[in-house]
Order: sequence, then C-alpha cells, then structure tokens
Amino acid sequence: MSGLKFKLLRFLVNIIAVIYLVFDEIFVYLSTKLNELIFKIKSFEVLVLKFNDLLYRTNRYFILIYFLILLVVSELIGIYAFVALSHANIAVFIFLYIIKFIPFFVLNYIFKQTKEKLLSISWFNYMYFKVTSIAEYLKNTEIAIRCKQIIANLKEKIKNFKI
Repeated sequence: MSGLKFKLLRFLVNIIAVIYLVFDEIFVYLSTKLNELIFKIKSFEVLVLKFNDLLYRTNRYFILIYFLILLVVSELIGIYAFVALSHANIAVFIFLYIIKFIPFFVLNYIFKQTKEKLLSISWFNYMYFKVTSIAEYLKNTEIAIRCKQIIANLKEKIKNFKI
C-alpha cells in the first residue's frame, strides 16, 4: 500500500474511531441514567418483569426479527439525523438523536436479556463477534485512547466545577 493510501486509510479509521467513541460515551451514559430512572418507578418494574417473562418464553427467531426491526429503525433514524446535520440543521439532528435512543435502549435491553438465544443463531453469532472485534479495534486506536483521556479529564472538570 502506498504511503498516501495508508495515511488516508489511517485518517479515516481515526475519524471513525473518534465518532464511535463519542457516541458510545453518550449512549452508555444515557442508557445508564434511563435504566436507573426506569427501575426507580414501581409501575415500570412490573412491566419490565412481564416483558422479561415474555422474552424468556419467546422463540429465538421471533426475538431476532424484533431485534432486527428495532436495529433498522434505530439506524435509519441515525442516518436521517446525520442528513439533517449535513444540512446544518442542528436542532433536528439533536432531536432525532434523542429519538434514536428510544429504540436503541429497548434494543440494548432485549440483547442483554436474550443474548444466549440470539448468539445461538450461527450467522448472528458470527456477525456479533465481527462487529465487536471492529469496535474493540476502534477503541484501542491511538487517537481513541487519547480521546478517552480527554473525555475523562472533561468529566472530572465538569464534576468538580463550581459556580
């Protein structure tokens, strides 16, 4: 691979790593907060228990179909959000990314509850491990490690900020 092609590829990987890292941090934070909120509300606790029971009794292929539908909806909302961002419509971008979080949260929850069933489907298992290995690669790039340090420093400064 020529030097220019290698530098261009490395630049693209770095951009993807930074974007992935930033949105991963946002989604993990929001997911944690939403999870805490839901389990503080007693009526949701009953609903979650019923939903877990339904997931437990459901066939893995029905779970897979529901999972894939939510994944497609979530990703389409994300794509549309970036289209809005490309047209400099920041408010629509933020709104759509907040909306994207709803199917993402449900998707994440379903995956956590049914991971064993979903990974028993061979092609899903293969794709899951391919995607997670790419995500791990991106998280361990040099620029991602530097970004993690910057994000950690910002979190610390925000936590210690006093007016």
